[in-house]
Amino acid sequence: MEKAQIRQWVWDELTRRGQAAFPLPVHGRIPNFVGSAQAAERLRELEVYRKARVVKVGPDSPLHPIRAMVLRDGKKLYMPTPRLRGGFVVLEGVEPGREREATSLANFRRFGREVRLEEIDPIDLVVAGTVAVSQSTGVRIGKGAGYGDMEFALLCRLGKLRPDTPVVTAVHDLQVVDAPGHPLGAELPWDPHDISVDYIVTPTRTIAVRRAHPQPTEIDWSLLEPERVRALQPLLEFRRMQEGT
Repeated sequence: MEKAQIRQWVWDELTRRGQAAFPLPVHGRIPNFVGSAQAAERLRELEVYRKARVVKVGPDSPLHPIRAMVLRDGKKLYMPTPRLRGGFVVLEGVEPGREREATSLANFRRFGREVRLEEIDPIDLVVAGTVAVSQSTGVRIGKGAGYGDMEFALLCRLGKLRPDTPVVTAVHDLQVVDAPGHPLGAELPWDPHDISVDYIVTPTRTIAVRRAHPQPTEIDWSLLEPERVRALQPLLEFRRMQEGT
């Protein structure tokens, strides 16, 4: 199946089964789902999470419980601005009890501080939003814009991530599309610029994955139109760093 067909199936099926959560509709998004808080608690049990001091978490709605949890657990949180139209924002030391407020899309820039690329600390763990994921290969599909893939490659180039930095995704069980007995039973297509995951947490399961593919460590500029690079602040900043301007 093509990536677009798989995305459509996931969005439709989460909605049909009443497992989609606000904001609705989930079509065109990294879908929020019923049970995202339970998935976050499963992440908390993983050793890679317990050992991590610096965590990068995507800005997607289903990852909100994880972002708040990272701060409650005394870790440093990095969030990319949605669609990479701004830089990365760091949050830490938020007043106890305000972690969920601070990590919402409406407030994270007010509670945090936007940093230059060279200011970012080495990251111990990445939590990525996902539309569909494979438990057999670790291949994931996002909503199609490629932001998470570009962020990973960019941070690798800067030495802020390593190719073996653990990547986790939190999804509904329906989004693990090659699980035994899954109604879709799809094998996910993979491209060299796609990131894969090492762990999957759902409301009911924790899955350790043996990745079948290497992580992207270089930005494929040939895939990016100049207009798009100009619209993505971190890429534009990186280009200027390379050019020494």
